[in-house]
Amino acid sequence: MRERIGTGEAGAALVMVLLILVSLTVLGIAGLATARLDTRIVTSTVGPTTARVRAEEGVAWGESYLRRAVSWDALLDPAGWSLLPNPNPDYQVSVRDDDDLDGDPGRDTNGVVLLRSVGRIGAAGERDGSQVTVEAALRRAGFTTYYPQAGGGAGNTGTGR
Repeated sequence: MRERIGTGEAGAALVMVLLILVSLTVLGIAGLATARLDTRIVTSTVGPTTARVRAEEGVAWGESYLRRAVSWDALLDPAGWSLLPNPNPDYQVSVRDDDDLDGDPGRDTNGVVLLRSVGRIGAAGERDGSQVTVEAALRRAGFTTYYPQAGGGAGNTGTGR
């Protein structure tokens, strides 16, 4: 009589172990992908928020700087935005004259200037790099918005138009 050497049941355990290992590997890869996605979500939220905080800090710094200036005319550039000498690399602050109807963008006649602050985090072009721009109008104490009107009348329109 001939004896059977194997019934094929010994290979079933090996197949089960391989299936379990493949399943655990797929679960591990899915977990890593989820963790990477979470990191990207946090990075995409933190970058713009930090850049906005820096831009708002720049507006506060610019307002303080302008409040200490004797004359705003010396800071204005007739060509447009004039960069203020800011020692903080996290933001850049610029100033320009508003449309005060005097025809000279290098001279402030109504006590109102525009302030622009650009807050940055990371370098331009980087995946984590963000830039936010905040603009504000600043009025010098003691000035009112008063414009003579055509026809001899006068009024405070508040817009200069």
